[in-house]
Amino acid sequence: MAIQFTRNGRKAMLWAQVEAMRRGELYVEPEHLLLGLTHGEDTGALRLLDRLNLSPIQVREAISVSLRPESAGTRVASSQLSPVAKKVVEQARRETEVTADDYVGTEHLLLAILTAAENGIDNREDAGGYISLQFMGLTHERAATALIQAGEEAKTAEAAGE
Repeated sequence: MAIQFTRNGRKAMLWAQVEAMRRGELYVEPEHLLLGLTHGEDTGALRLLDRLNLSPIQVREAISVSLRPESAGTRVASSQLSPVAKKVVEQARRETEVTADDYVGTEHLLLAILTAAENGIDNREDAGGYISLQFMGLTHERAATALIQAGEEAKTAEAAGE
């Protein structure tokens, strides 16, 4: 079954590919997916980061330490998902089951990336960049709790007629 993304989810996936291509990478890795989540405005992932007092700039800086720098000379025409990134996207689909959503959004991708970091889905030696987010306090548990709280607050506001 094909994975269906929200509009922002699709945009984040495209941005991840752009991030990989800018660095001359043949494969989109989880770090590129995370960078893709920092683009855009008012996405589920950005709202989660805001609730956790983290900015997209902080995330980009933490991730950039483990990536090849952007290069004007070394670019590739296209990049595809690495095996690890495919596992992350599949985990994002599973996250939709937990949240009872029909489409994979940026918030699901963020939760899946954090799962990969915490549960060892990614055992590459150079995967330290996005794992460093844990030191900033960005964990799956904290992000999932923030997502649940946001949903509850939205339901309460809707019930109150706001």
